[in-house]
Amino acid sequence: MRMLIVGLLVVLTSIGVRADDEESVRTEETSKLFDWLSEDRGIQALGGQWNGGTSIGWVEQANISGREPLIFGLEYFDYGPIEKNLPNRELAAQFIKDKYARGGVVTLVDHMPNFVTGGDSWDRNGGTLRSILPGEPAHAEFVAYLDRLAVFLNGLTLNGKPVPVLLRPLHEMNGSWFWWGDSASGDRFIKVWRFYRDYLVRRKGVRNVLWVWSPNIERDASEARYMKYWPGSNYVDVVGLDGYDNTAVADVTNPSFSSSFDAMSKLAANFRLPFAFTELGFNPGAREQAGLWDENVLNALRGRYSRLRYVLLWNAEWGPRAGTPAAEGFSRLVGSGQVLMLGSERGQDIYGSEFGR
Repeated sequence: MRMLIVGLLVVLTSIGVRADDEESVRTEETSKLFDWLSEDRGIQALGGQWNGGTSIGWVEQANISGREPLIFGLEYFDYGPIEKNLPNRELAAQFIKDKYARGGVVTLVDHMPNFVTGGDSWDRNGGTLRSILPGEPAHAEFVAYLDRLAVFLNGLTLNGKPVPVLLRPLHEMNGSWFWWGDSASGDRFIKVWRFYRDYLVRRKGVRNVLWVWSPNIERDASEARYMKYWPGSNYVDVVGLDGYDNTAVADVTNPSFSSSFDAMSKLAANFRLPFAFTELGFNPGAREQAGLWDENVLNALRGRYSRLRYVLLWNAEWGPRAGTPAAEGFSRLVGSGQVLMLGSERGQDIYGSEFGR
């Protein structure tokens, strides 16, 4: 029997399937969430973000439309020096449990500190992407950080069951603003992503996570350019795309969005993975551009972007706000029936019949 198992592992490895990629790496509710995200409804779930401060995206949306979104975006809260934002991290954990209990879906973004300099995510000094790999000087600091993240993720329980989370680390890796940006080759990024995922899943037993991989939009986007950063289908559960239009007249179908969507849509389809706008924002358009939400964005979601599973709107200056020229249009977007809000789907439909028990 032992020889049979060993032989099976060899075969799985030879075809690119790892033993820890069986259903055993996910809780039942997390697997159900993946199945729900994989269904093609032709209608998107709307999301709102809170990344610290007083602007809470889902509150801003509810102030306009009377309804909270279905997707709740939060931070792991580690801007700058390690463990800087413990109070917000504790509040985020409570938000995660509360929103899940109401049938919401939670996504967590991780702005890691610079493990070499002690700076924040935007500190590109120190060659950090290379320095945190195994055998390199800052690897121990990186592992210690992942140990703390594992405690946080494994501690997200409700009624004794782990709460499923869409985890979105190392995002916008094709850009030049974060220390993990790797525009030169993508190779170091892939090694870090795989270690990050394998360590949490295989070493720390994290089973309530779906892994979201999300590059940024590019004006000359192509599937080949994005594939430079692709860690492999065994390492990704959701394909995401981040994008902002901060021009005077914002357009979610501008060339950067359109070419990036087309390239990423093909990539997601090739690997049979759900596809989402994991960050979407407009400054000042989100607040000042009348018609942005109910004309430009809504028409795009009904048309060429209909394949998306969810759309997460950023908060603060990049998202909708009550009392602004764009607010009425956002209310019409929510009232159109084209986006799923909290309560549009039952928790049992998303997480399985045992949800809430």
